[in-house]
Order: sequence, then C-alpha cells, then structure tokens
Amino acid sequence: MPFVHTVSPICFHLFGLEIRWYGVAYVVSFILALSYARFLARRFAEKEISEQNLEDFFFWAFWGICLGGRLGHVLFFQGSYFARHPLEVLAFRDGGMSFHGGFLGVLLAAGLFTYKRKIPIPRFLDILASVAPIGLGLGRVANFVNSELYGVPTNGAFGVLFPHVPLPRHPTQLYEAFTEGVLTLLLLAGLWRVPFFQKRPGSLAALFVCSYAFWRFLIDFWKESPHYAGFTVGQILCIPMALAGGLALFRIFKKNRDPSL
Repeated sequence: MPFVHTVSPICFHLFGLEIRWYGVAYVVSFILALSYARFLARRFAEKEISEQNLEDFFFWAFWGICLGGRLGHVLFFQGSYFARHPLEVLAFRDGGMSFHGGFLGVLLAAGLFTYKRKIPIPRFLDILASVAPIGLGLGRVANFVNSELYGVPTNGAFGVLFPHVPLPRHPTQLYEAFTEGVLTLLLLAGLWRVPFFQKRPGSLAALFVCSYAFWRFLIDFWKESPHYAGFTVGQILCIPMALAGGLALFRIFKKNRDPSL
C-alpha cells in the first residue's frame, strides 16, 4: 500500500496569516546554517574569517537565495506561465524556487562580499558549501509537504499518493533531501577533518558542486518534469555545474601537489 500524503502545508496561523512549512523551513535553515558556519570558522578558519563576517554575510545570502532562486525558477522552469501571470513572480509563499538560480545568487553575493571585506574567497566558499546541505535538505522536505516536485508514477514500496494527484508517485523530494542534504552534509563534515582538504581551500566547495550535480542528475530520472532531448531542465543545468566543479577540483589539486598534504 502506498503512503497517503495528508500533511497540511500550513504550519500555523498568526494574526490571521497562514504560516507555511515552506517558509518555516527557510527560517530554520538559516538559523542552523549560521550556527554551523560559525562553528566551522572557529574550528578551521578563525584567522581568515570572523564570526561577525559570517553573520553579516547571511543577510546577503538571504537575498541571494530568495531573488536568485525565484528568478531561476521563473526563467528556467516556468517562463511561459509567468509571462502570462507576471504578478505571481512575487508569490514566494506558494513555493517555486530553483536551486541553480539560488546557487548563482549566493555565488554572486559571496564574490561581492568577500571582495568588499577582503576575505579569502576559497575558504569562505568551503564554509558556505558545507552548510548549504542543511537548507537543501529542509527545503526538499518542505517540497514534500507542499506536494510539489514529486516523481513519476510507481508501484514500488516507496510510492506516495499525493493529494489530487493520480497514482502513487516517487517521493523524489525525500530522495533529494537524503542525498543532497544528509549524505552531502556528512561527507563534507568528515572531510573538514582530513588534512588533505584542510590545506586546499576551495576543494570542499568544488566537491559540493560535483556532489549536488551528480545526485540531482541521477534523481531527476525519477522526477516528473518536462524533458528536452531526453533530459530534464535540472539535468541540463547540472552538466555545466559538474564540469565547473570538476575543473575547479583539478586546478586546486594541480596547484598543490605536495604529497605530505
């Protein structure tokens, strides 16, 4: 028997307003990510990045994620729909955020912020990449609660019957929450303790990019999404992402070949 999805997307009501799990996931993600980023800075990058810099940047990151993620969703996934309903571009609470757009938004914000504060960007990006899976994981769980971004029909044991959706579907939101969220978070957390990666700033950020591109490309085969030449939009966007991450890793490792590191 498939799991019947009955979870309400509304977390609670406040002064007559609906507070949705989607928004709560973003707030909790920022709180947890900032706490973990401060820990990593104290433990591994105290001389390069202050906790105050991280606290200041998270305001920039918030707008980078929100604006970049929303614009990415509008441009990459539903351009024709929003062209007909332009005011709905601002309907953030209804969901609809693109990781690739948010990724570019945060990357741009990080570049501007580190240039302004004269902070070494490779180590800064390592910290951002290490906390990003927190937001990815909780964000995908929120997608599950919202009954959006589900997968193709399945008769398997993991099938979920979403509201107003015919046939049980793959809960690809939860697949991504586990792989892009939990697994990637644990992988990067472990590698911070490996001298090989500690002494190669930027390597963890590049590895995160490759990891996300791999898992997203794989799971999109089970996601119900428009296809172009046999691939989803997400898969197509992951190809240059994986190439960029792989090239960055190659250049970082080539730059420092000391076998003692």
